[in-house]
Amino acid sequence: MILQFKEKLVLFFLSFLFFSPFLAFSNEDNTVLFEKGKTYYSNGKYLEALYFFNELLDQSESNLAGDAYFWSAKSYLAAGEIENAEKNLEIFLLNYPRNLNYNEGFYYKGRILFIQQEYDKSIELFNRFIRSNPFSPFTSNAYYWIGECLYNTGNFTQAQAIYEKIIREYPASFKLEAAQYKISLLDYRFREEELLRLIRWSHEESMRTIEDYRNREKNYIQTIKAYQKRIIELEGGDSVASQDTLKRLNDAALQLEEYLKKQEDKSATVETDEDETQ
Repeated sequence: MILQFKEKLVLFFLSFLFFSPFLAFSNEDNTVLFEKGKTYYSNGKYLEALYFFNELLDQSESNLAGDAYFWSAKSYLAAGEIENAEKNLEIFLLNYPRNLNYNEGFYYKGRILFIQQEYDKSIELFNRFIRSNPFSPFTSNAYYWIGECLYNTGNFTQAQAIYEKIIREYPASFKLEAAQYKISLLDYRFREEELLRLIRWSHEESMRTIEDYRNREKNYIQTIKAYQKRIIELEGGDSVASQDTLKRLNDAALQLEEYLKKQEDKSATVETDEDETQ
């Protein structure tokens, strides 16, 4: 059975206490513990990093508590432990406003909110980070996550503008390829929507054409019947000529009515098929 993250963390701590040659770190300078934690984090060893950061947090008088909260939050986030990351980051943001990493904390808070699908709040925090850190290496990342928030809420045109901004203004960004890929997805989506609009427009035009034809046919039938009525009124319908004219008009009216009925039945069948496929 796959162990849960907390169980893995406990096992790591226990094995570290009993077998690690670095046990003496508990008595070393806090700076050494902190730097060890950062080194493990940089190497993607987040459990090991958390050991050192938590070691600092266990010391009530640690002068690096603020940094430890910040880096432990980053480690938990990288390890996928969102709840613990959020808890430590909240403590950091509430209690250490003068810490050098304070503004960057809003970037990671925005990341957590994005994962929690709190897109509007996430955008707000990323914008706050960008305003406070316009030249940070994370600024382009913050723009990218704003784009992702917009993308996930269906604001595709605005999202595309953000991705294009990253490509245009941050060519060295870690998110450059991701932004390019998202633009290609949006281009495909826009072409697909345009095709669907064209199909719908063609169908609507066709339906309007059919409707116009129906109206003309009905007008023809009404005109024929008016002629019939007029002939009867003027000539009484008794002459051979009038009888022949009335017959031809009557036949034409019947043919038009029959054709119109077939077109209506055909249109009704098409509309039923479309409803079933939706």
